[in-house]
Amino acid sequence: MENPREVFRAEHRIEPERNAWGEDNGLLMLTQQERIRRWRYAWLLDVDKATSRLWYETHPGRRPCDQKSRATRRIAPAKRKGVR
Repeated sequence: MENPREVFRAEHRIEPERNAWGEDNGLLMLTQQERIRRWRYAWLLDVDKATSRLWYETHPGRRPCDQKSRATRRIAPAKRKGVR
């Protein structure tokens, strides 16, 4: 068994109810919220390769077109949401 390793260091609070594993092995969408400015950031992480990239960011003054729900769908057989 491998030893645990750091893949991503979050700058703000992670929102666990908004995270989703992807269809591909090792893909994770991680959402974090900056408390003071109330910004929300979504990151796409490849856990296997230990890489990350910012997917989108938004703030309360802007009405985003719910990007997460557009990019997710139910994955069979687990019937859980995942990132495309």
